[in-house]
Amino acid sequence: MSNALRKDTRVHITPRKAGEVVCAHPVSGVHADQVQAAFEKVFRRYEATLKELSKV
Repeated sequence: MSNALRKDTRVHITPRKAGEVVCAHPVSGVHADQVQAAFEKVFRRYEATLKELSKV
């Protein structure tokens, strides 16, 4: 088993202007739709990570 690991990258959060207010984005009110959307988002990240790790 290889000990080579993908280099950890930090999350870059851009600074906001002093007067700028952040608002939540709208989501559907149905819980099942929210769960499905969250699953799809996480699964896309999982797939991308597996592809990246397979290149090592």
